[in-house]
Amino acid sequence: MEDRIIEVVAKVAGIGGIALGTLLLLFREFIRKNIFPNLTRGQAYNLLRLFLFLTWTAAIFGIAAWIFAEIDGNKPATSAKPGKRPTLVFKYDNKTGWDLENVGESAAVDVLVAQQDHHEQDWKNPTRLHPLAAGGRVNLFWVGYNADKLGAIYHDDQGNEYHSFCDEDLTELKTERFLPNWEEPKIKKIWEYERQPQ
Repeated sequence: MEDRIIEVVAKVAGIGGIALGTLLLLFREFIRKNIFPNLTRGQAYNLLRLFLFLTWTAAIFGIAAWIFAEIDGNKPATSAKPGKRPTLVFKYDNKTGWDLENVGESAAVDVLVAQQDHHEQDWKNPTRLHPLAAGGRVNLFWVGYNADKLGAIYHDDQGNEYHSFCDEDLTELKTERFLPNWEEPKIKKIWEYERQPQ
């Protein structure tokens, strides 16, 4: 019977339930002991008070441990540590045009790139790229040589999202998404472009 009680409360409330179940069982067994007639009233009171204090303290610590485990287990996944995350930067070369390079220490997956031309407000040519390993680079030949702004959204292997924004040849890492949420059919794949001969 006692094992069944512990099993039920453990399933329902985890560590806190085990602590409360143990308190219940110990207190019940303590009261059943036939030692009180042999003690004075003061001794019985002190013994009962000590037992209640110890079991109650153990139960409180058990419940606190359960609450801590629940809160800690529900925390969202944190971003990769600085330097251990993917970091995409835009680089310009007079011969090949714009490149996107991963200067971080982990792969960038689900990479989406778009451009904004001079005197335009809308982002265009949303393009999905293949994953970029650390140190990987891809030529963005379809954006041409004269894109005004470039943007990239990408993820690490834990699903954390990152953003890179390039304006005036300066890549800035943004904390919030600045590119639109395009529907998937409107996003081109890199292999859909035809590379123009140099």
